[in-house]
Amino acid sequence: MTASAVMIAVGLAMPAEAVTSITPATVTATQQLAVTEKLASDVYATVAPQFEVPILTNVAESESRHLAAIRELLAKRSITDPTSGDAVGVFDDPTVSARYVDLVAAARASLAQAAAVGIDIERGELGLLRTTGALPDLPRDVHNVVQNLIDGDTNHLDAFTSLHATAQGDPPGAVGLTLQTARVTAPPSGRYEVGTRLVLARQPVRTDAGVTVRWRATTETRARCEVRVRDGRATVELTRPGVCTVVGFAPSPSPDYLPYRVMRTYRAVP
Repeated sequence: MTASAVMIAVGLAMPAEAVTSITPATVTATQQLAVTEKLASDVYATVAPQFEVPILTNVAESESRHLAAIRELLAKRSITDPTSGDAVGVFDDPTVSARYVDLVAAARASLAQAAAVGIDIERGELGLLRTTGALPDLPRDVHNVVQNLIDGDTNHLDAFTSLHATAQGDPPGAVGLTLQTARVTAPPSGRYEVGTRLVLARQPVRTDAGVTVRWRATTETRARCEVRVRDGRATVELTRPGVCTVVGFAPSPSPDYLPYRVMRTYRAVP
């Protein structure tokens, strides 16, 4: 794949339409997209100078445009930007900060590993984008930006898959990717009433590498929610008003795998 193939035109201009109402779930999802796009942009921008490979440089620039599109959408709708003012590698959520450190460390190991990290990131972005695009009552401007980003990230995924195959010396389709996946059915991030108990997963949940996914509430949100594992289920109870962030994590079983992480952010309201 040529370098120009991954120079994605995101289409930052918003449709000329009145600003329609937006659901709380869409607000949360859009804010998550900003964090996810910044994470991708920051990882690629940090790693790209080490390898001087056009694909990494071009995708880093493309992800910066993705983030700009989301930020423009947030500003248009007067939604708080959770990435505002944060420098490269800096995130308000310590879980995202830790993921940034993990991804950069993994990507710096080799060009093949950098491509594998790119595949991991792009798959995560596409999952969140498709979930957002499927939300009910999605306004047209949000839908348009989401669809543009899906098109761009699909091209990024193809580019990193080709790069990984080349770096490994294997033909496409025969690449042993260092990624872990898991079937997690935790409810989407969003607003829920205080006292709600959500089923994060049936236990045990294991990644495709055979590692058990364990759940916890982040340190700064434990006063507002409680994660329990019993009767074959991992659940979180929203005990107090405020934000509860839960993380599912599985460590690397060997140097050939990346850690697995999945995160949900629930806002408990009275």
